[in-house]
Amino acid sequence: NLLIVYLGLFYLFKLTYDIISDSFWALYIPVLLFTSPILVFYSNNFLPNAPSFGLALIGLYHYWKFVQTSKAKFLYISLLIYALAGLIKATALLSFMAIVIIHLISQFNYIRNILKIPRIGKLIHLLPMIGVFVVFFIWVFWVREYNRENITGLYTTGFRPIWDTENVYEVLYYGTQLYTFILPAYFSHTAVVLILALFAWLIINFRKSDKFHVSFTVIIFMGILLYLVLMIKGFTVHDYYLINILIILPLTTITFLHYLKSNRISLFHSKAFKGLSIAALILIMYNTMVIQRAKYDMNDTFVKHTILLDDHQKNFWQRIHDNYHNKNEALETITPYLRELGIKRTDHVISVPDISPNITLYMMDQKGCSEYGLFDENGDDRIGKYINTGTRYLIVNDHRYLNKPFLSKYIDEKIGEYKNVQIYTLSIPEEIVAE
Repeated sequence: NLLIVYLGLFYLFKLTYDIISDSFWALYIPVLLFTSPILVFYSNNFLPNAPSFGLALIGLYHYWKFVQTSKAKFLYISLLIYALAGLIKATALLSFMAIVIIHLISQFNYIRNILKIPRIGKLIHLLPMIGVFVVFFIWVFWVREYNRENITGLYTTGFRPIWDTENVYEVLYYGTQLYTFILPAYFSHTAVVLILALFAWLIINFRKSDKFHVSFTVIIFMGILLYLVLMIKGFTVHDYYLINILIILPLTTITFLHYLKSNRISLFHSKAFKGLSIAALILIMYNTMVIQRAKYDMNDTFVKHTILLDDHQKNFWQRIHDNYHNKNEALETITPYLRELGIKRTDHVISVPDISPNITLYMMDQKGCSEYGLFDENGDDRIGKYINTGTRYLIVNDHRYLNKPFLSKYIDEKIGEYKNVQIYTLSIPEEIVAE
């Protein structure tokens, strides 16, 4: 995952250099992009959003080479890479959809003359582009059928649009959550405001800017607004939903730098401007570093003495760490002990508390279910059904959970204890069997 993202950043460097022919700014842009907290965190991770974004950057570069050279090989390389990116994560096709739109409108003289953009390739090139969407929708259809038959409700394969909200207050709630809690993981508020200001500047100075670059960036921006409208109900917890819309940051910055090179060449090469930009980059890097370190260790020197996190934020992360230490940390090393008890990797267990589908199970390298699947749609527990199909063990990482009435009636015998974790056998009470 990390190598794919790095490769994407390398091609972003090549793309920037091709457009503005300046090695300083060509290096600056990918470094700036990689100061995004979510990109830093999820690149060295397992979620597909970051590598799909890396592939999209590679695909974008090769399409730009097609625009420059009109060589079909670059188009087909771009389409192949975008197909892979879209199959990994649908939102990676955001810049590809902008490519299709700009390619289409460039074929019509009237629109092309209004926007003052060049003609790109030929109309026939839209056919292989449509092929990418065909492959993508076949995959989505298969995924939906698979989810319906096997794991209904576990994965989101549709939209969570603004019109599904009940009233304007719910819309404001999601908007507030997005701005207050999710956006700082995307980029610092100050940097986002600055990027939006640059974007507005380009719109105002459209006549003096490169029309193709500005038009493409505007299409991307409109796509992002549409995405936010269609997925607003998902922006309460999942910050990684925003990874693929990071594309607006380098595109806006590259287009602005191209404007400076064409209209303010002295500022473009100014050592003072570059020095100020480096200072801003260092501050953004520091902000990202503090955010990342707080996720792992609140006793880290940079976290303890930072002014970026207020007491509320520090207390929040401290509670997260304390909860992990008191409950889940023991699960990191419990696997050999489970094997000593005779619990094989393939033996199904119930692991609680755990509201995720499989975090604690993954840590123990153990088959089974978590609290996430413990209840059906009516709220009734499935423990009896699980026992009947072979589940024999209960693993509890918080002793207070043992007081749950729905759980206690199935507990048979305690067979082990490892740090804060207790292990029990399960059985169905005779009175339930009689019923």
